[in-house]
Amino acid sequence: MPATMTKLRDRMFGARSRSADAAVPIIDEIRVAAATALRETASASLIRVGSDPGDEAVRAARQRCAEIAANLLATAGGLPSPADPFRVVLMGRTQAGKSTLSNYLTGGQHSVVGSGGQRTTRTAISAPLAGRSDILIIDTPGVGALDGAEDRETALSEARTADLVVWVGADGSLQEETSVALEQAAEWGVPLILVWNCRAILDTPEGLADFLHYPEDTFVALEGHANRARMFLDRFGQRPRATIALHAGAALGSLADTPESSALLQASRAEELVAVIETAAARRVNYRVVAVADVARRALVDSLQAAQQLATELLATEDTRLRSSTDFTRRAGATMRDAERRFRSGLDGIFDQLRGWEDQHFKRNEKDLQAEWAKTEEQVRIDIGRHFNQTGEGLRQDLTGVADDVAAGWEARFDRLQARHRPGSTGWGSPWVDNAIRYAIAGTAGAVISALSMAPLPTGVDHVIGTLVHRAEASLLKKLNVRKRRFQRRKTLQSQITVIRDEMLHEAVANWTAACGPVRAALARRQEDEGAAAAIVRKAADSAERLADEAESSTSAVDRALVRALLRLEGCDRAADHVGRVVRRPGLASMVALSDKEALEGLLLWPIDASPEIIRPVPDAATTTSAERLAYAMDLGRRGGVILPSHEGLEAVVADGSSVALLNAEAALVSATAGVPVTLRPQS
Repeated sequence: MPATMTKLRDRMFGARSRSADAAVPIIDEIRVAAATALRETASASLIRVGSDPGDEAVRAARQRCAEIAANLLATAGGLPSPADPFRVVLMGRTQAGKSTLSNYLTGGQHSVVGSGGQRTTRTAISAPLAGRSDILIIDTPGVGALDGAEDRETALSEARTADLVVWVGADGSLQEETSVALEQAAEWGVPLILVWNCRAILDTPEGLADFLHYPEDTFVALEGHANRARMFLDRFGQRPRATIALHAGAALGSLADTPESSALLQASRAEELVAVIETAAARRVNYRVVAVADVARRALVDSLQAAQQLATELLATEDTRLRSSTDFTRRAGATMRDAERRFRSGLDGIFDQLRGWEDQHFKRNEKDLQAEWAKTEEQVRIDIGRHFNQTGEGLRQDLTGVADDVAAGWEARFDRLQARHRPGSTGWGSPWVDNAIRYAIAGTAGAVISALSMAPLPTGVDHVIGTLVHRAEASLLKKLNVRKRRFQRRKTLQSQITVIRDEMLHEAVANWTAACGPVRAALARRQEDEGAAAAIVRKAADSAERLADEAESSTSAVDRALVRALLRLEGCDRAADHVGRVVRRPGLASMVALSDKEALEGLLLWPIDASPEIIRPVPDAATTTSAERLAYAMDLGRRGGVILPSHEGLEAVVADGSSVALLNAEAALVSATAGVPVTLRPQS
């Protein structure tokens, strides 16, 4: 900025300056704010509910929350320090030339250079930039090998805490395995430099001569790959700090004492990368403030996502336990009613053998009559006992079948949920979610079938039937004694046997009902138990949701603390004191609501261009319209464009040449700022 403009700005809005000594407390403040947010979120991760020791869902949820808390506390204790060197992490596909480039950057003393094999570096190797002990170069394993999941995690672990990431690519380096790592780095919003390494052969005199005489021709082929990488990053709202095509082999070769050394170094373009790294390191404090905030932010976002997933799984478990138990109870009740109908129908068949008995035997003498009745009574007793056993065993088998059917049905329901929530995923949620289905069904069925098994199926019936027949027999003899001479009277005998048959039927049904009583009680008890267990699971889900809310609130607090710190580092204390709501996407921009008009105008007229984080001031929502906030959020005064109403909200046509993918990523950010759905499209 020209000196005259700086003086005008300082006269209007106050001087913007900050000494190095004054910057140290600002870093300490952001570290304290980030650590506090992490620890407060960790303290919210406890699930304070009582539960049965055998309740797998709640036990697993407690374990998950303990892991979340441990990660948050570990992050709070390991935030980047202001005393640490500026950390530059080299990432990229295997064989892209990371180790060669690292060797050049560090003076050729540390990394092992590959010779075309699948991997050279298997662990992270760090060394200072040549001549700069305050800048640390970290070479990581390649991320493109098919079996390189561990290597990818190692590289991402280093990138997670980096001040700057240098992505080293070559021709064809955005394969699926490679893009996963670049996508994660882009999601995190790590400050990124794209480097495209030319692998032209310099081992022959002809190849070396061609490169030294026509270096530009060597790099032309890389432009298409670089453009594809930038388009890939546009989807995540990422703008690389720089895109550089270079020849790492030529740069490393320049370290040798040969006549071509100077020409190799100049043609390699490696010094362009060194200049970009050193420019960023010159603002190490600003980059370190962003790194501290984002290390905390990534842990908080991870805990937010884990808590949301946990809450979803717990709610699914609660729903499963309640609805599957209710389903089984309903179907088991219907099965028992069917069994009772079969039992009653069978009794009718058994008692059919008494129909017409008086017609066949009323003419017999007393002795023969009593003997025949004893035989008939014995057969009825045997038939009722056999029928009781058969019906009871059938009920057991039917209840087992109902349990299997209900469990299979609810497992199929979970398969549909999985397909809807995570298409292509091999496992939606934790194994204990599926186990809850089997636990609820098996527990209910087991309790019911056990109750039926403990019921005295035939014994009670035998006794009742025997007593009933003896009582009826005595009554019959009494009546026959009164009518000694005319005991064959058919009508009297028919009436008495009808009474006996009705009493026997009533007692048999009553005994069946009594035997099924424990079964019905078990169903009701199990339903109550499942309701109580589901209520505990619901409380655990509520705890997980509170954890997610706390993580989201802490993430917002870290974003506000970061913006205030960056503003203070630039001498914008007034703006820092009036920071309101912050809507941020790391690596893209921070939309900062300012309640102070003078601070807002100062940042609009003289924005902070050198900050590693783009800060776009917007007016307070209480005093402006959505269209006004959108104009500020999009920085349309500088970028050029127009705002139009749309059916869903607002549409902005942007004239700065941004791609459709980048504008789509930006739309979500400005929609949250404007308070209405926003569609962005480039000017045609």
